[in-house]
Amino acid sequence: LSTENKKVQSENDQLKEKLKNYEFELTEYSVKHEELKKSIEKLNNQITSMDGLAKMLGEENSKLQTDKDILIKRAQDVEFLMDEYSVERGQFLESIETMNELIKNKEKELDEEKGKVEELNILNKNLEEEFNKVKTEQINLASKNVKLNTKLENQSKGLQRFRSLEEQNITLTKTNSSLKEENNELNKELVKLNEELKKVNST
Repeated sequence: LSTENKKVQSENDQLKEKLKNYEFELTEYSVKHEELKKSIEKLNNQITSMDGLAKMLGEENSKLQTDKDILIKRAQDVEFLMDEYSVERGQFLESIETMNELIKNKEKELDEEKGKVEELNILNKNLEEEFNKVKTEQINLASKNVKLNTKLENQSKGLQRFRSLEEQNITLTKTNSSLKEENNELNKELVKLNEELKKVNST
């Protein structure tokens, strides 16, 4: 009995362990079930959105069909315009050939004008060289003019000094003449005084 009792107890423990495992798995299944419910709800929402989108796409498809018809009509119009364009293109090509001839003639004239411009540039360069020479001569002449003006100014100052000395000489000459006259007068008076002195001495 004791052995059998242990065996029963062991089986009972195993059953309890399995029960715990079942409870754990049941809890996991419950969580997964909730997640599945949420996923299903999300899918239902997406399906509802897809239905709305399908409706929109249907409307867009209808609009696209209308646009397609319009484009077909435009393509037909374009084909008609292309025929007209082909005629105009031929005329345009003829105009281009004429323009090319005119361009060639203008290029020839341009080359001739370039040759003239080169000649003018050479002439201008020569004129610039001559101008620079004249400018250099002008600078040299200006320098000489300054020197001459300085020399003339010095000569003018010397002339003024000479005139001043000449005036002083005239004044001195006049003074000398006056002194000579005074000296003559004094000599005459001295002679008279000497004669009178002789007379006094003789008496």
